[in-house]
Amino acid sequence: MKCTKFIRITVIVLLIAAVILAGVVMYFKLFAKKHILDGPGMINPRDGEIVKVTYYSGGGMEGSSLYYNISCQPETALFEYEYCPSNGAQTTTVSREVSLVYFDDFRQICRDTECLINIDSGKPGELILLDAPVSTITFTLESGEMLTFHSDYEYPSRCSGLFTSVISLFGQILAEAQK
Repeated sequence: MKCTKFIRITVIVLLIAAVILAGVVMYFKLFAKKHILDGPGMINPRDGEIVKVTYYSGGGMEGSSLYYNISCQPETALFEYEYCPSNGAQTTTVSREVSLVYFDDFRQICRDTECLINIDSGKPGELILLDAPVSTITFTLESGEMLTFHSDYEYPSRCSGLFTSVISLFGQILAEAQK
C-alpha cells in the first residue's frame, strides 16, 4: 500500500519535472537571442551578418531629405545617394559600385558601439521636436532582418556615436564615388 503510493507520487513528480524541462527547452529554442553566448562569456555583435546599410533623414520645416544606401553585390557594393535641399528643389543622385571594404568599416562601427545587440534598449526620447527632421539608420542582415535606429530615440550610452560615425563614413564613400 505504502509502496504503490510512493511509486504514484514519484511518477507524478517525474512527469511534472519532464513537462517543466520540455517547457524550458522550448522557451530557449523559440525565444533565445542568437546574438548572445557564442561560447562561454562571449557575445556575437552580429556585425558580420550586415549586407545593407541605409541612412535616411527627412522632414522638418524645409522638407529637405538625405538618403544614403550601400548594399552587398556578389563582387562589389552598390552605393546610392540622393539629396533634395527643400520641397520642390532638384534632387541630386549618385549611384556607383564601390569596394566591399567599406562594409568592414560599418562592421567596425557596429562592433565598437554594440548597437546591433542593444537595439531593443532604445526608447522614444522625452524631447521630441515636431518640426525637426528625423533620421534613421537601418542595418539589413543576411537573414533579411532589418534593425532600425531612430534619431529621436534614446539608446544606451555605448551607442552614442552611431549616427555621427555612420554619416561620416557615408560622406567618405560619397567623396570617393564622386571622383
